[in-house]
Order: sequence, then C-alpha cells, then structure tokens
Amino acid sequence: MSETGIDDLIPGMALSEDAIGADGRVLLLAGTVLTEATIEALRSRGIAKVAIEDKTDDAEVSPVAVAEKLLPAAEYVSMFFQYADPGHEAVLEIFRLTVDRMAQRMAQGFKPHMRMDMELPSAENLDLDDFLRDDGAPEDLVAKEVELCSLPDVYFRIMDVLKSNTSSVSAIAEVIAKDPSLSAKLLKLVNSAFYGFPSKVDTIPRAVMIIGVAELSMLAVGVSTIQAFSGIPEELVNMREFWKHSIACGVLARNIARRKAGISPERLFVGGLLHDIGRLVMYKRLPRASTQALLFSRFNGLPFFEAEKDVLGFEHARVGAMLMKEWKFPPSLTNMVKYHHNPAAALIIMEPAIIHLANSLAVSGDIAAGGMIHFPGIQEQAWNALEMSVDCIAPTLAQSQKQISEIVRIFLDE
Repeated sequence: MSETGIDDLIPGMALSEDAIGADGRVLLLAGTVLTEATIEALRSRGIAKVAIEDKTDDAEVSPVAVAEKLLPAAEYVSMFFQYADPGHEAVLEIFRLTVDRMAQRMAQGFKPHMRMDMELPSAENLDLDDFLRDDGAPEDLVAKEVELCSLPDVYFRIMDVLKSNTSSVSAIAEVIAKDPSLSAKLLKLVNSAFYGFPSKVDTIPRAVMIIGVAELSMLAVGVSTIQAFSGIPEELVNMREFWKHSIACGVLARNIARRKAGISPERLFVGGLLHDIGRLVMYKRLPRASTQALLFSRFNGLPFFEAEKDVLGFEHARVGAMLMKEWKFPPSLTNMVKYHHNPAAALIIMEPAIIHLANSLAVSGDIAAGGMIHFPGIQEQAWNALEMSVDCIAPTLAQSQKQISEIVRIFLDE
C-alpha cells in the first residue's frame, strides 16, 4: 500500500483503504477501481491523497487492464445509449463518464444484467398492436388535474406579491413565513452545500435579502408545487425515484446556468425540478397506457418521451406545459418544461437547452445507479446554443453530486 497524491492518480488504480472526506464520511470504499470521474470527484471534495494498492511493478496501469475492467460496464451502458448519436462529442463524453461510474459500481458487486432479467420478465413479446389505449387527450388530462388537484395557497400568495408593485423583502418573507413546512425547507436549502454560505442563515427575511426576492420566491414556488403531487400511489410510480431524478435535473441545470451571464440559476433549478410533472399527470390519469409506454421504451431502446408518442400520441412535456399554463406559472418556466426534449423548437432556446442537457446528465446518473431509463440524446442545436466545452461536463457532474444528495435529504427524508 502507498499513499498517492490526487494529481498522480491514474484510472485503473484501486483504493487499498476507504477514502474519507473532511466530515468523516466514506466517499469511496476500499477496493474501488478509480476512474476519471471518481478522481475528479475526490479532487472536488478537497482530498489530497488516497491509499492505493501496490502493484508488482512500477509501470503505469496497463491500458489493457483498464479496458478489461471497463468492458462489461460499457456493454451494459451501451444498451441505454442506443438512441443517442454516437458521434456527438457531448454524448461520447457522457457515455464515457457513465461507463466509469458503472464500472465502479460493478467493482463493488452490482450485477446489472441480473437486474435487467428481473425487471423485464414479460417484455420480450411486447407488440405495439397489443396496447390498449386509455381514453384521453392532453387537454382532458389537464382539465381533470386542474379540477381535482390544486396548488397550495402559499403559491398563489407568492405570485400575487410578485405581480404587485410592492414585492419587497418583507412582503415575500411574510408570505413564506406563514407556511412553517415551506420555511423550514427553504432555510435548510439555503444553509446547504447548494449555496455554501460561510455563516448560517436563520431567518426567511435574511434569506430573501441574501438570495433576492425573485430568486427565493421562485424556489418557494418549486418547493410548494411538489406538495400538489404528494398523493400519487406508489404502485403507479416510485415517487422517491421520480423526485430524485427531478432534483438531480434541477441541481445540474442550476450549475450549468451559473456559467451563463444573465440567467437566474434559481429559475433553472425550479425548471429542472418541475420538468417532468406532465409524467405525474399521465400516470394519474392514464395509468395503463403510461405503464405500457414505459415497457415499450425499455424493450425497444427508446427514450421514454419517444415511447409515449408511439403509445399515447403525445408526450409528457406537452402535458406538463399545459398544466403550468393553466396554473398561471411564469412563461419562462412553462417554456422550459414544454421544450426540454426539443429546445430547437423554442423561440428562445437557451433556458430549454440548459434543462435539456441537465436532464440528459441526470438520466446518465440514473443509468450509472442501475436505473433503466434510456438516454434521450443531446440535440445538436441545443448543444451549440450552450457554447459549452465537453471539458465542463465532468466537473459539473462532480460539483453537483454532493448537492443532489443533500437536497434529496432535505426534500424527501423528513
């Protein structure tokens, strides 16, 4: 065993001891085979050295040995990237990082192919002609949802204040403070690694002053909207996994937005958080067809939104945008939701393009964690509009990882 500096680590090296963070938490287990993504993650956590298993010689890790460790992961991950353009530079980078993370999980004992067999026992004979479509057009779904499911009162009070000429710190703080659950979540959020403020923010007025009236109000809107969908039965959709993906998309969108001038990171966080609410409406109103779309997606290697169009004739982004319009959400948020799978169709492409990339990165994380959502691809126009380098992708994922875990605890583990 030897201690190796972070800058001297090479993909393929294996930890001989657990990598421990400054807070005492285990970041990586002993035996983990390091990848570029995990090395970057250790660097982002301030790790200077780790204990590495000794080799029989002093040569660098063999590329053949690294390939042997990555090949099973690459074969598995490639099943979920069938729809994506393999020649796109961003797709290639995301694929590489996803393989790295899957290889790490497999080194820790994860058996992905066994899970595939367990998840899809009856999928091999699926045929689109066998599907029984439920009755319902997007307009009907949204009308029923608006009729039967209303947003919390605090949402409408916040929107009233923002529309008035007196949207002051005290006015917004007073509205938010009247909802103890919302206030507690917002204060936990503001004091998390998501913001990283050096001193504790212990009151809503101070949080508003630090973050801004519009920004904290937008966060409050996003958090309060989650409450409207708290009653969906677990047999229709795993709500924890749904919101974990949504939170990941929101965090990634915020971190991408921080690289762009003139864009509110908080607005993008909420856009990412709510980008899939149309899926919840469809699961509630069209449970059979939505389940069929999911199976059709898995069996045919299609992203879920494409399978929805084949099975139902429309997809969740359209339903989500229609619902947000009925609920009088700001147009910018509605457009992020409406165009997150097709930013090129938006009149102003930048914000939908950010959600588009963030969603793809979040899906790649789901795949690496053993999920079965197919990678939706990266639209060329969206990638070009962002003017990002592929070198930004790995640091963005590493930066977001801890924030996602912390916000999941704040929103879901109370």
